Amino acid sequence: MSRLKVGDRIDCRVKSGNITIDYNDYDAIQTFEIVARDDEGYYIYVPSYIQLNGGSILSADRCLRMSIDKRFVGERIAYITDGEVYRVSYQLDGMKCAHCADFFVMAESNQSDGSFLCWSCRFNPYR
Repeated sequence: MSRLKVGDRIDCRVKSGNITIDYNDYDAIQTFEIVARDDEGYYIYVPSYIQLNGGSILSADRCLRMSIDKRFVGERIAYITDGEVYRVSYQLDGMKCAHCADFFVMAESNQSDGSFLCWSCRFNPYR
């Protein structure tokens, strides 16, 4: 599976409040938004109308440490791996600037670590 980015929406199979990898035995397919990622998997936003066991409430400090958008403070998130992703529902075409957090359509990484810096932030680091 291609490496997903923050902002992409994925579908996962859910059975009895748990995300499952079983192809035949599941209750529903739910859509989640990726809010952060690491080398092993993804942190997904769990809306209040979806009953999912586990996860944690996101604090302002954790949002800052994980570079998660402030609108998710106080919301539930869960951690999943590539194997728990059933399919990609919506994939963003572009990237968010690592410095100013503005989203740029059709942008690609331009830094050695795979991140993206917009033109304004590259030439004016005090922006």
